[in-house]
Parts: sequence; structure tokens; C-alpha cells
Amino acid sequence: MKPSLFLFTDSLEPSGVGVHMLTLAAELRDRYDISFVCPPAPAALSFLERAAAMGLDTLAIDLNGDPDARDELCQWLQAARVSIFHCHAGIGW
Repeated sequence: MKPSLFLFTDSLEPSGVGVHMLTLAAELRDRYDISFVCPPAPAALSFLERAAAMGLDTLAIDLNGDPDARDELCQWLQAARVSIFHCHAGIGW
């Protein structure tokens, strides 16, 4: 069983951060079970789709707009037994 890597951003427009996350995932997916997580914002949906096409687990979650999102994220992390949580910051909003 491979260790679990959780690539996360709360950026509503991940652009460069999203590309970086997908590049990391492409290079590391042979060594890790990877989850790709970002908000379900219009500008982020293409990144979620590309991650899913790569065979990554995806989660569309908005920590700023959904009051239940933190609990959902904690449940996901516990269920996946995440080894590494890699948080990517976008542009400061």
C-alpha cells in the first residue's frame, strides 16, 4: 500500500498553483495515492477534471463558503489515512 498524499488549495482561481499541483501529482503518483482538493469554483473545475482524468481522487470543497466543509475535510483526511498534507496557497485574497 502506497502512502497517501493530499494536495490542497483553497484558491478560487488556482491557475499557476493548480498547474503546479497537477505537475507534482504526475511526478509522484507512482509512489503515492494522491488526492486533489480545491473549491468547486468555476475557475477550479478544469483542474478537478484534469486530476480525475489522471486517476486521482478528487474533492471539491469550499472551506470559506460551506459551514460543513471543515467537518467533511476532516472526515476525508481520516478515512484516507493521509500521510502528507501539502497545502498550496494562491494569491492572497
